[in-house]
Order: sequence, then C-alpha cells, then structure tokens
Amino acid sequence: MDRYRARLLPPGEWHRLDPQLTPSLDPHRALIVVVENETGNIVARWMAFDTVALEGLSIDPAYQKHPGVAARLMQAMTAALVERNIPQAITMITAPEVERLAGRHGLTPAPGRLWVLDLRGLLEGGHERTG
Repeated sequence: MDRYRARLLPPGEWHRLDPQLTPSLDPHRALIVVVENETGNIVARWMAFDTVALEGLSIDPAYQKHPGVAARLMQAMTAALVERNIPQAITMITAPEVERLAGRHGLTPAPGRLWVLDLRGLLEGGHERTG
C-alpha cells in the first residue's frame, strides 16, 4: 500500500479544509486535489477554480495624466463584472505607476508571483510532461 494517496476531494468533504479556503468556490466548477497520509489525514492540497483575468488595459498617452479617464474605465469595468455576478478578478501589473492607480481603485496585491501551467500540448494530444 502506498504511503500517500492523491485524490480529488469531493465537495461533500470540503469541510475537512480550512473554512476560509472554500466559501467562494463553486462546487460545480472548482477542483480540490488532496494528498492524504496512511491514516487519511490531509497533508497537502491544491485548488483549481475559474477566475476572470483583467487584461489589455490601455490609456492613450495623451490622457494618462487625466484621472477621470482611469476612474471611468474602472467604474465601467466594475459595473460590468458586478452585472455578470463575477465576485473577483485578477490582473498582472508590471509598472509602479499602474500599481498606484490600482491601489487607489480598490485592487489589492496578491501574494506570490504568477506562474502559468500550459496544458495546451496535452490537450492537443501531446506528450505528458515530466520533471
């Protein structure tokens, strides 16, 4: 018998995790994979869930110093997300001046750094990645 077992944790068992992790997850769309030890205790977990990515923000350089432009863009995007019942969105920010703008409009930095798991090759019939 293996010392550890990895499996998909069904929503009916999500209560076994920290309750702060799961309240906003849609049990029909989210995945939680766990590793359990030989006594069934969860020793590792990883979650996958749908999220909306905000990308492609662009303001004409001649209007970048006009605060009303960014404010209206933010208000319109926020309204569109709320109208579609989207509770959270993420974005990648690489410029300090955009970080300041984002902070003024209610965005908060996420911990860590963004990494991408590109599965397109596997989905298109490619070979499994190792290592």
